[in-house]
Amino acid sequence: MLSHRHQDIRCWIFALGLLVSVTVIVGGVTQAATPALTPITNRAMAVYPWQNKIYTTWSNWVTVVVQQVAGLVIYPCSVGTPASDEFVPACAQCVAPGQQVIIPYCLINTGNGVDTFRLTVKSWPKDAVQGAVIYHDCDGDAFADPSDPMVDCITLPSHKSAIVLVSFRTPDHSLDGDLYHTALRVESSVDPSVVVEETWNTVTVHAEKPNLFVRRSYNVDLPPPQGCLANMRVFRTLSATTTNADPLRSVVTHTILIENTGCSHTGCVRVLEPINHNETLLTDTYGPGLPLLINGRPVSLKSPTARLITDSDGNRFLEICMTSIEPRSQEPVVIEYKASINWQPGEQAMLKATEVIYERRPGELTRSVSNQVVVDRDLTYGAELVPKDSPIRNAVYTGERVHFGLSVANVGEIPCVPEVILSEPVPEGWQVSLCERDGVTPLYDNNNNGWVDLGILPPGAQRDVVLSILVPEDKNLAADAPFLFPITFFHADPPDCSATITFRIERVEGLDRLWDPLQMEVDAGEVVIPGSLLTYDLCFANASDREIRDVVVTTRLSPYLTPPIALDGRLGLRAGQSSAFMRSQEGTPIVYYPDRHAIVWTIASVPKGARGDLTFSTQVVESVPQGTVIDVQAELVCALTELAAVSNSVTTAVLTNELAVSLSATNTLVTMGDENTYYIDVTNVSDSIDLHDVRVRVYLPPGITYCPATSHQDGKPMADPPQSRGALVYDVGQVPKCGAVRLSFRGIVNAAADDKVTVRAVAAFRTRTDEWLESAVATLTTYVLHGVLSDDGVIVGRIRTGEGTALARVRVVLDNGRYAVSDQNGWFSFAGVRPGPRLLRLDPASLCGVADMERVAKVRVVVPTAGIAMVDLSLTPPTINAVTQSIVLEEGSI
Repeated sequence: MLSHRHQDIRCWIFALGLLVSVTVIVGGVTQAATPALTPITNRAMAVYPWQNKIYTTWSNWVTVVVQQVAGLVIYPCSVGTPASDEFVPACAQCVAPGQQVIIPYCLINTGNGVDTFRLTVKSWPKDAVQGAVIYHDCDGDAFADPSDPMVDCITLPSHKSAIVLVSFRTPDHSLDGDLYHTALRVESSVDPSVVVEETWNTVTVHAEKPNLFVRRSYNVDLPPPQGCLANMRVFRTLSATTTNADPLRSVVTHTILIENTGCSHTGCVRVLEPINHNETLLTDTYGPGLPLLINGRPVSLKSPTARLITDSDGNRFLEICMTSIEPRSQEPVVIEYKASINWQPGEQAMLKATEVIYERRPGELTRSVSNQVVVDRDLTYGAELVPKDSPIRNAVYTGERVHFGLSVANVGEIPCVPEVILSEPVPEGWQVSLCERDGVTPLYDNNNNGWVDLGILPPGAQRDVVLSILVPEDKNLAADAPFLFPITFFHADPPDCSATITFRIERVEGLDRLWDPLQMEVDAGEVVIPGSLLTYDLCFANASDREIRDVVVTTRLSPYLTPPIALDGRLGLRAGQSSAFMRSQEGTPIVYYPDRHAIVWTIASVPKGARGDLTFSTQVVESVPQGTVIDVQAELVCALTELAAVSNSVTTAVLTNELAVSLSATNTLVTMGDENTYYIDVTNVSDSIDLHDVRVRVYLPPGITYCPATSHQDGKPMADPPQSRGALVYDVGQVPKCGAVRLSFRGIVNAAADDKVTVRAVAAFRTRTDEWLESAVATLTTYVLHGVLSDDGVIVGRIRTGEGTALARVRVVLDNGRYAVSDQNGWFSFAGVRPGPRLLRLDPASLCGVADMERVAKVRVVVPTAGIAMVDLSLTPPTINAVTQSIVLEEGSI
């Protein structure tokens, strides 16, 4: 340790005269204790008598500045040098050859200012050690962390300290007993004369044979149930890699550390880790098929390194083989694996110890056993409260007795004496008690401690208990506020193990609320047409916990509905309880009363939880006023209350002539080859209903050809409509109430036109039931002039049998739809026929009983200009101008 340096302060004071008392104020200063560059100011005071009075006077101020002095203390420090007899080292260690050595020193700046100290390391013998460096131990843990910097100097404020680490490595070739000396030298940069000379330490090499030290530990990832089950909390971590739901299962991570404390490596290391009977190795912990982790590397049991073996006694082991383990200058071997433990009832502990077999000398096997760890648990205890049915009642009725069933089961591993109590005060006016399973015999407090004693329950045993509640007959209790009845279980030993279950009554009602809401449904959409078949379904359910007797269900029909066509009633349990129903014929008659136009279903009894379904079919009458709305509703009454439960009202609108259609054309008199524009106006005349999916079909006769790209809707171009069987199909979409849509297209009068051609338009809409309802039809006739170059011809023909007998009253149809009837001699004729090829066919209906329809064929006739075409039709298959194709004539084209 260096001593502090001091400096005297001298002040010269001059005083004149006699009998003068001089007082000098001088601050005595030790520079090492006063910060450097601190200014110190002093002055003197003189007291003297004059003419019987005492006077005082002051001298001038004198200022001095404190100089910086250096000081340093190192701990620990050595005495002497390695060559002296009185040498005492600052630190002495015993290490193995090639081992890294760390020696800590504490430096304290005892000077009066900030100083930077230069640090150097010396060795004796010279250059004997390897890699000598100095670290600044910032965190003070005497260990060279990566965050600790290497330094060759350090700066310290006054009276502050720091820890430095001298680190070096002994040579690998060191022999047992070799000595290595190193020293730390510190020099002040403020005052180079302040030097702490070599502070020596001694390191002795101790060369040992290989010696494996084995220790083990474990970590519980998934703890097993233990202690009071009511207070147990199970934590599942990410390392729990299985979903086995065994209630006595846990997952444990085992860690084995093997360290070579000798000075040479070992050979042929074999690790035997016992796997107990209730343990299962988790095979996919560190990857698919990788149950082991050795020094951070996942290892499979199929590799040469590790495997599972079984000895002659049936004991299982995890065998791990390693070629060698380096001495302790290297990192220890860390082995980790996870295992699932299936605890048997009553099993509390599992012992684990690892055995390592290795070669300490060639051919000499040595065994090393780790510390023994005990994986243990406490036995579980406690009872569980299990409700026999739902612990919640949606509604009870005044004066009703309600029973809640529960079981008290010992779910622990030791016998228990559970005690049960109502843990909350009973509401005023209510009668609540705990009874045996019959709901009548009360349970008693045998221990006189306020708790109902259930006796000793062995593990797995249970006892049934009934909570009996009598609701007061006070009608003022009817409210939606819930009533709670908590039942608490107490374990006699220890008393802190408890569990609570709460039974709940949501509301108290009078007898007027017995039914779930009645629901009426119909299979039709919002609109129907006269004559539509409708099927109604009424559903009701007993929402109470009691049987309801003398139930009458009445469904009143609309006057615009016919008497029911079919009736069916079913009574059974709610959905999810049973699929069995009792038909109405089994004591539950359903009757239609014409005078009331109502359906009445009389049911003697509706059990609790039962459900009823009434299904009937009817039709809309044919004559219905425009704007009619059909309304059907049902009501339900019973003997318990005078109030009736009413269903929802099902309303359906009836459409009559809500959709109107009209046809018009630019010209009603056209010439062959002219183009004519046709207009279709569709109007929704209803003032209350929007019509959806309106469709218009326009039927064109053979004499009119549609002109492509001429269709418009409300003046806007639209795509060409698809054509189906000679008709144009326009999908208009929605027509709002009191709305109208205009469609238009152009057509060409072709050579197949007669004197007049008729266009027909049919408008329809679709209800939500996907039923197309045809609502309106319009026709338009256009007259055709054939022009000056077209002269009509005449067809004259005769119909006979194969034997030559004339056939009368046979209808002959021309290809434009015109027809003629043969006279008694079999003659027929067509006048005003356009020239050219024409087709004739016989109407099979007029040949009924005379000839086979399949033998009737069509005949092709060429009509000359302004001439006569003669046709002789025989019922034998014609051989001249016969064709096999049929011409389909749309309805209304005749």
